Amino acid sequence: MSNNTGTTTANEPLLIPYRNKEKHGFCTADKKIVIECIYENTNPFSEGLAAVALDYQCGCIDRTGKLVIPCTYDFIGFFNEGLAVAQIGEKYGYIDKEGKQIVPFIYDSAEEFTDGLAIVEKKSGMGMINKAGELVIPCKY
Repeated sequence: MSNNTGTTTANEPLLIPYRNKEKHGFCTADKKIVIECIYENTNPFSEGLAAVALDYQCGCIDRTGKLVIPCTYDFIGFFNEGLAVAQIGEKYGYIDKEGKQIVPFIYDSAEEFTDGLAIVEKKSGMGMINKAGELVIPCKY
């Protein structure tokens, strides 16, 4: 899980991660519980979804608490430009907001997309990919 401030719109209340004993959930700024503390860990919401951990596996919930991406990943980062870095075993790839693999899990590390590009790393070095998963700069630097 990673750290980010999350975003909200004018008609959506800010949902704040909170902890009760060893479990995590979400509440509003006035401390109204919106999503019960049932998770081992949570990330703030990004692009309408929040990564959560259950049984040491990560998935994503929507603002109502509905699990929209099953908890089958070792890590899920923040959604940026419609995609999130995800990890299975030792490899990283990218998923969309439905949990569909968009970029294969072939990288040793991966960063969030910015302006349509993301830094990825293989043993051969670092490079950049576009949102289709195509290498724009080879992994040799």
